[in-house]
Amino acid sequence: MAKRRVIKWTIGIIAALVVLCVGGIAYVLSTLDLNQFKADIETNVQNATGRKLNLAGDVELKIGFSPALTVESVSFANAEWGSQPNLASIDRLEVQVAVLPLLSGAVKIKRLILIKPEILIETNKDGKSNLDFGDSEKTAASSESSPKEATEPSSGQTGSGLNIDVEEFVLQDARLTYKDGQSGSSQELALSLVKASLDSANKLTLSVSGAYNGQPFEVNGETGGLEDAMNPKADWPLNITAKAGGAVVTVKGAIQDLNGPAGIALAFNAEGKSLADLNALSGASLPDLGKYALSGKLADAGSKSYKITGLKGQLGESDISGEAALDMSGKRPNIVLSLTSKALDLRPFLPDKSQEVEKPKSKPAAEPKKKSDRVLPNDPLPTDLLLLADAKGDIKVETVQLQDFALTDIWLDFALKNGTLDVSSLKAAGGEGTLDMTLKAAAKGNSLDLAGKAVLDQLDIGGLLGFLGVTDAFKGNLDMDLEFAGKGASVRDIMGGLDGFLSISVKDGQLQNKYLDLLGGDMATGFLRMINPVAEKKDYTKVNCLIARLNVVKGEAQTKVMVMDTEYMSVVGDGTIDFETERLNMSLDPMPKKGVLSGVNIDVSFSMSELAQPFALGGTLASPKLVLDHTKAVLTLGKGVGGALLFGPAGAAAALLSTGQSDENPCESAAKAAEQGTKYQGEESEKGAAEKAADSVVNEIKGVGKGLKNLFSQ
Repeated sequence: MAKRRVIKWTIGIIAALVVLCVGGIAYVLSTLDLNQFKADIETNVQNATGRKLNLAGDVELKIGFSPALTVESVSFANAEWGSQPNLASIDRLEVQVAVLPLLSGAVKIKRLILIKPEILIETNKDGKSNLDFGDSEKTAASSESSPKEATEPSSGQTGSGLNIDVEEFVLQDARLTYKDGQSGSSQELALSLVKASLDSANKLTLSVSGAYNGQPFEVNGETGGLEDAMNPKADWPLNITAKAGGAVVTVKGAIQDLNGPAGIALAFNAEGKSLADLNALSGASLPDLGKYALSGKLADAGSKSYKITGLKGQLGESDISGEAALDMSGKRPNIVLSLTSKALDLRPFLPDKSQEVEKPKSKPAAEPKKKSDRVLPNDPLPTDLLLLADAKGDIKVETVQLQDFALTDIWLDFALKNGTLDVSSLKAAGGEGTLDMTLKAAAKGNSLDLAGKAVLDQLDIGGLLGFLGVTDAFKGNLDMDLEFAGKGASVRDIMGGLDGFLSISVKDGQLQNKYLDLLGGDMATGFLRMINPVAEKKDYTKVNCLIARLNVVKGEAQTKVMVMDTEYMSVVGDGTIDFETERLNMSLDPMPKKGVLSGVNIDVSFSMSELAQPFALGGTLASPKLVLDHTKAVLTLGKGVGGALLFGPAGAAAALLSTGQSDENPCESAAKAAEQGTKYQGEESEKGAAEKAADSVVNEIKGVGKGLKNLFSQ
């Protein structure tokens, strides 16, 4: 019994001593004027940074079981060139600590409050930041260095060995501003309230509300505490919801090691009514495409390797799903994609087809606009982009919607390795047609080695032109066979040394005449007269066939076949296109068909000579010129004049028509020549045509002579 009384008295005495000590300390501290230390603090900060710290307000200490230190009107000077005097300022700072943990060397901050802090981060015109303190940092570091070897602070400790915990953090009416002195742009983050509190279970509750560039946002949720965050063997839980610009983003899961990061197991989801709602927040010009959503699960798959599974995305009428992986452990990032889609709607990104095609308007002479003399760009190719990452992809899309046309069953298989892009397969179907393409592009320094093949089989031309918003320009199906190989530092370089061929075939098509106006002036008039001399009576030209094959050797394209056959005319082309100089050297020989002028009330002899006039297409790709081929025109005119002198208008027409193609339907022979890569022989030689015309006139003369003889013999 006596022993118990001794223990009781001992505990009582110790408690009394503790109370007396704490009370004594509290009394001493309460009588201590902390303002006397302000000058020393300001001097030390200026010596360390070269900037002035101004503690304009009082420094007070409130005594209690949880003492509180308050500091008012604090400012830190900006760089001399800064746009404002202060880099940072704060109206009031309050720190409330627990007393008992101090006895064990721990600092437990029960509450940390910052009221109206303002921070300005900016750069000048030379790109220098106001956070650059120059040599002052080096001086401070050297003056504070110790001969003793520095040791790493343990988890949850400061460099002085103190264990610091914060139970509650409150930030009110804060503003962070960033100004770019080179671009003149600025960004502002205003935080009306930030509140973070840690409970006894080491769970942090977070609540943030504010505005970015005037656009409100909020963040709410729960995370693990600092202790779990610093422990690589403990899961750090995360459950956060953010709202901004009409979007709601949630992230839920855990991360084991934040420093890795490693042990990631997070589920994410983002959704909103329209991307356009994000414009004010992002500064972009995103279109209104309807609802959007993106969700999936993020996990690490090894050291510096991450994977997204269960990926699902929606944007308006488009969707996507699949998996994606990123490996950052190698020389460059490695990306692997496996994606599928039921539908991709590209119509919002294509030109509006409702816009009518207008004739080019002549500009006032007082405001001439310099026109480039080249079409092929000479800008350096961004070959370095092929070296940013390695990648591999397998992408399948059921339907890609264009304007009035849809591609189906699209399959893209590609690989990017060490700067070489290999598209091993790009397949698609459209209507009754198909597309099959391969491509290889290899970065060689600033140069690009390029090679590819493409085969189009009965693809709808109008649908393909949907990319330009002119789906009604041409009705018909296209067959195309293309092979090419070249290298260079620009598109112009590659085309200047290109090798390969292009073969195209269109049959039973229909050309809307109004789109020829896009050629402008004489080009439109001349071309329309060649293919449809009575175009004013119809809105379109019926095209029986358009067959062409160009063989390209070292940048020069040589025509093997070029035939366009309409219901009125046949046009045969021949010549070269020099891609290095962009010079055109082509001849276009229009040949009227028999019966072309049936029912048309015009002068036969004059019109037929006009219709048969050959043209020369010269100039450059940037400024093509379609002019009368005077050399061939003399022969054509001579035929017509000779026939007219002998037999009048009918004789002129007969002579001109007799020089036309012997192949009334040149489509089949032209297609065969294009397929074989041989020179088209459907057009008769000028010598043969002249002889045929002469024979025709002679026969007519003989017939007239025989008639006169019979007449006078009666």
